[in-house]
Amino acid sequence: MPVFVSWSGDRSGHVASALSALLKATMPGVPAWTSQQDLDLGHPWHDTLRRVLDTSQYGILCLTPENLNAPWLRFEAGAISKSIEAAHVVPYLLNVKGADLAPPLSLFQGVAADEDGTWRLLKSVASTVTIATTEHGSTDMGRSRSKGWTTRRSTAARVRFLMGTCRTPGSLSASRLLSGG
Repeated sequence: MPVFVSWSGDRSGHVASALSALLKATMPGVPAWTSQQDLDLGHPWHDTLRRVLDTSQYGILCLTPENLNAPWLRFEAGAISKSIEAAHVVPYLLNVKGADLAPPLSLFQGVAADEDGTWRLLKSVASTVTIATTEHGSTDMGRSRSKGWTTRRSTAARVRFLMGTCRTPGSLSASRLLSGG
């Protein structure tokens, strides 16, 4: 079951890409899916999108002031939330406050796209999505908290930098962001 990372617009797309990389680095057993990275070339995109939305029970909406009314974000949120008991849809608020959201997006508990909010999001994903366990019975997420979280915090700080200060998102790629370049 993939974690579906939804985006709309340049800045949101860059953050979605960086967040997807952070999820993959922190929880290798959990696939994070974004359309800009994971759609197969040459295949009908709508079939792939429908299949991924049908199997996802955890969605992260990368929201910015520019995309609060984007139809695709609303569509994807609805598709993931189809199973109220099992689904999680988390607005990841990039320079947006919860009060800025209108229904249906305001119906979901969101998190600020800062370092603390990113850590809360990672913990939520880890506690919700089935993660392959290590030979000692702990998840990679648990180990990353005690060991090597400095690297993860550094990456989260880069995500925060992108969200808060990037005025020309095309100038920063996710790989440059994650490598510190």
